[in-house]
Amino acid sequence: MVSDSPTFPCIVPAGDSAALIRFGSVLDFDVNAAVLEFDNYLANAFINSALASGVVEVTPALVSLLVRFDPLRVEYPEIESRLQQVLNLKDWLQKPVVHDPAHWQIPVHYGGEAGTDLTEVSGMLGVSEATAIEQHSGSLLRALTLGFAPGCCYLGMLPEAWEIPRLKVIKPEVPAGAILVAVRQTVMASAAMPTGWRCIGRTPLNNFDAQNIPPVIVKHGDTVQYQPVSECEFEKLQTLAGKGESIAKRVA
Repeated sequence: MVSDSPTFPCIVPAGDSAALIRFGSVLDFDVNAAVLEFDNYLANAFINSALASGVVEVTPALVSLLVRFDPLRVEYPEIESRLQQVLNLKDWLQKPVVHDPAHWQIPVHYGGEAGTDLTEVSGMLGVSEATAIEQHSGSLLRALTLGFAPGCCYLGMLPEAWEIPRLKVIKPEVPAGAILVAVRQTVMASAAMPTGWRCIGRTPLNNFDAQNIPPVIVKHGDTVQYQPVSECEFEKLQTLAGKGESIAKRVA
């Protein structure tokens, strides 16, 4: 009997102008690190390289990487062949390396109007709000990918008890800086947006500024630890952030 399970990593077509390289079907740190290492390799290899001919964009996600190309300049079999040559260079899932990660401490005001779902989340965890805050802020989280909106950061992984389902009804909008949780992950919103995740707090940090180079502060592969602050401290930090002062503290 032939198994239908794919062997990873594998390349599959994604429409008529993209190829998807899948490194796994389940999110874990090694799979995500392999995505980031492959993305880093392509970024360096594309400089003055025929490998990049016809490629429009490369976008890493949680367990896969999308390569978009111009079908008027290059056909899918050629793109697939180029990518397969890179995949054949090494075992990308064997001890993948996240290059040049930074470690950030980022302030968050938990609960109240800033985190309207904290009470519900703590109830789902079976702990007090204070303990839920302690567990969340005590977790060292890695930036797994950026997406949905510019600078919007997906981080993981929270303790197993935080395998919290998404909401059944979408929230029309949460503000920029909202700290959202579901499925053992945290989303740090960089703009006002709708969401199906529960909001437990808010940070004064905006992780995207088109005027900066680079435009994001927390990038793929970085680690983050959130620091609880009072409502008063949050308001002061938000004022400072509005003046362009740094809110995230790089500690490594």
